Amino acid sequence: MLANRAKLAVGSKIQSAKGHGYNQPEGALGEAMIKYGRKFGEDSNFGQSLIEMGEALRQMSEVKFALEDSVKQNFLEPLTHLQSKDIRDVMVIQWPLSMCHFLKSHFVFSAPS
Repeated sequence: MLANRAKLAVGSKIQSAKGHGYNQPEGALGEAMIKYGRKFGEDSNFGQSLIEMGEALRQMSEVKFALEDSVKQNFLEPLTHLQSKDIRDVMVIQWPLSMCHFLKSHFVFSAPS
């Protein structure tokens, strides 16, 4: 049951991180600040401030996307691999061992005399 919850959580995180089908709020705000800063004009101090802040917000948005990609590549994908392959391999090996332990504990095997 816990494994199923973990599988759903990891799967949804990986699906949401794919493709960047959404905009970061900082990026949208930065684009608007750049657009309206240009409307104020290049000679306006307020316009220049909007443009500079907009550029900083756009860069922050790119950094957040890069961080999401890094987390996906370095954490979520290996975790998914562990879940789908390695844990199943351990379970395949564990089952015969547990049966062997069960048989030894419930039946007495004696060497022929």
